[in-house]
Amino acid sequence: MDAQHGPDRLRESRKFRRPPGSAYHAAERLSSLLRWGFWVAEDRTAALAHVPLFAHFSKRQLRNVLEQASEYEYDQGDVIVKDGTLGHTLFVLIAGKARVVKSNRTVARLSPGDFFGEIAVLDRRPRTASVVADSPVTCLVLHREDLRKVLGEEPQIAWSMLSALASRLRGD
Repeated sequence: MDAQHGPDRLRESRKFRRPPGSAYHAAERLSSLLRWGFWVAEDRTAALAHVPLFAHFSKRQLRNVLEQASEYEYDQGDVIVKDGTLGHTLFVLIAGKARVVKSNRTVARLSPGDFFGEIAVLDRRPRTASVVADSPVTCLVLHREDLRKVLGEEPQIAWSMLSALASRLRGD
């Protein structure tokens, strides 16, 4: 799946978006739980608690994030986001490995718990790098509007993102 067919593209075409309370989303959540091998939502909440961005959150806060997030899967070699394209989504890598590519050069490696896409979401400018799946990858995805809602309700996420951005700018 490339950037033209990924969640950024789907978000631009609202005809694919269903109301969050719909039966489709309930079935999608159950399907996601089964695909992850989880039978109850608490297990999925526990998995999200292991992501550093959300590590200090209560179960209620984690459930709030999960209510807003979608789940996407990518095959090895898929371009998850493409440098230069407009981005409307923040990705949290849940399973698998990926690499960040700028000018045909790998500049970072991503593993479960890492997030990417935040710069384009925050400044509404084109993405600054591509991210390519090195193995099958599962990501939780927050679209810009959903991220704004989560940040408004859970300001601690904003501080976690700012801390990570500062570390990236400093080269830590």
